[in-house]
Parts: sequence; structure tokens; C-alpha cells
Amino acid sequence: MLNVGHSQEQDYLQERLADPKTVAALTALVDKLPDLKVLLDMLTGLLQRGPEMADTINEGVEQFRELTPEQPPVNIAGLLATVVKFQTIIDSPETQALLDSDIFKPKTISVVNKAADALIDSIDNYDPEKKVGLLGLVAVLTDPDVKRAINFLTSFLKQFGKELAK
Repeated sequence: MLNVGHSQEQDYLQERLADPKTVAALTALVDKLPDLKVLLDMLTGLLQRGPEMADTINEGVEQFRELTPEQPPVNIAGLLATVVKFQTIIDSPETQALLDSDIFKPKTISVVNKAADALIDSIDNYDPEKKVGLLGLVAVLTDPDVKRAINFLTSFLKQFGKELAK
């Protein structure tokens, strides 16, 4: 409260209140009081709910941690060294030659995949007790699948021989 006596502070306050800028600022402030009250009420509500909100966030973080396996700390130096080694391998003339070759063409991959399928099926159907003699071998040569494979094999051998001659 103000003292009944006059003081320098009272004089200063009277001068400020007489200033038109102060009057304009106070008028604008009074006009904004309803908005400030709403804002203050929201802030008060937020502060009152702060612990509840923090608990909710903490529960979410704990649930996320349960969903993700624990990861060891990242070794940046080791990771960087691995990236450098990998880049060296990628940039090597051998890797570049491999990438420029026909080995990754869809047709090549398809043939290799068929050979792998045939190998797996052969392993699954192999009977180590079965004996195949010369007559059995001649009989197998009449099988259309065997004929197709022999045709492929002889064609491959011819082309491979040409490549070796280059």
C-alpha cells in the first residue's frame, strides 16, 4: 500500500500514469485481460496436470523400450572402420569387374536358380543304396528330362570352350 506521505516513488508513478504512452499501454492491457485470463487458466490447468502428463509420457517410453530389444552402444570408430573397408571392397577393380560382368543379369540368375533347385531336389531324392550299372545308365539316357539336361550341358561345354579360347 502507498504511504499517506508523498515520496519519490509516488511522484514517479504519477508522472508515468500521466504519460499518454503509459495510458495507451494500460488500456491495451485492460482490453486483453479476458484473453490473458483464458491463457492463464490454460497454463494453470497444464501445470496441475503436469505430473499426470509426465506419467503418461513415461509409460509410453517404457512400453516402447519393451517392444525394442536392447541395443549395445554404437561403436562409432568400429562402424566407421567397417564403412571404410566396405567402400574399399566396392571400389576395388575386382568388384567393379564383377558388377560389370553378366553374372548379375536376370537370365544368369535364373539359370543359377534352376541349377540350385535341381541340386536341392537331387539331394532330397537321392538314394545312396540304389545301384546304377551301364544298362541303367543307357536307360536313363532315353528320359526326356535327362536328354534336355545333356543337350544343355553339351551346349554349355561348347560355349565355355569358346570362352576359354579367347
